[in-house]
Amino acid sequence: MNQSSSPDSAAETLLVVRKSSDALDFLDTGSGARFASVPVGAAPHEVAVSPDARRAVVSNYGTSDAPGTTLRLVDLARAEVSAAIDVSPHIHPHGLAWLSPARLAVTVEGASNLIVVDVDAGRVEAAIATGQVMSHMVVAGADGARAFVANIRSGTMTVVDLAASRKVADIATGAGSEGLALTRDGREVWVCARAENRMAVVDTATLEIVASVETPAMPIRVAMSPDGGTAYVTCAAGSALIAINVTSRAVAATHRVDLPLAPGAETRQFAHLGPGTPLPIGLVVSPSGAIYLAATMADRVECLDAATLTPARSFDVGGEPDGIAVVAGGRR
Repeated sequence: MNQSSSPDSAAETLLVVRKSSDALDFLDTGSGARFASVPVGAAPHEVAVSPDARRAVVSNYGTSDAPGTTLRLVDLARAEVSAAIDVSPHIHPHGLAWLSPARLAVTVEGASNLIVVDVDAGRVEAAIATGQVMSHMVVAGADGARAFVANIRSGTMTVVDLAASRKVADIATGAGSEGLALTRDGREVWVCARAENRMAVVDTATLEIVASVETPAMPIRVAMSPDGGTAYVTCAAGSALIAINVTSRAVAATHRVDLPLAPGAETRQFAHLGPGTPLPIGLVVSPSGAIYLAATMADRVECLDAATLTPARSFDVGGEPDGIAVVAGGRR
């Protein structure tokens, strides 16, 4: 593990989903130590931290032969699972967006639904049909009024009225629409059209596409900087992370993810997305501004300096790191 110093990443806890190891790892980014590895059920994919930073939730997507139907709640102070929530008959839960410290929006690919979960009661309180194929990732506005769902195979983004539990609209955002993020002011949602190598920028008031930004191959996740001025995008098949100026919508910088593949990576389930590449997918920008990306086929997580997009640290994380999240403060 590279122990070079990085003031941006000091004293933060990095949560890493290891999807082929069925675990959530806790890494202290200041010391580089992995201080906990929590079993979280079969084939986990995504992780999200609650607004009060007391717990995280992990989605158990499962496999095609054994579809997942559960969420795991993880107590961050104790680094242990505090509850398992069964969302069946909904299968393949994936994308996660906290609406409050006790409510959660979850995409369920197997049913083409967005479900709303009461995490304290451990039950599904609403299911809203997207009517689209492969509803994968979700973001929600700060006021919890609307959610936005990216649908990979339909090439669309679905807008959902959460208060009324109904679909508002489907917007054709481009083939392979997958990762998405709201700008800090909530006025735009940026969507990765991975099969078209571009970002679609949607006005949240008019629900119209107002811009299209070209990217390297397969943009797959997007995250905003703390000041709202930059959109960072992992491009899986292009083996890159790019920084886009939110105002000008111009690519300002590019970082080439140049990491060796883990042994046997070429035989893994998702290797076909970017054959021969480390496949950078998972992405999070911490409140301090540090950028973390998960290179799934390299079994590593990189921490990048936001000012230069150069690697500040690199963490060895086996088991196909995918979804990642950050909690302020070191070992909790």
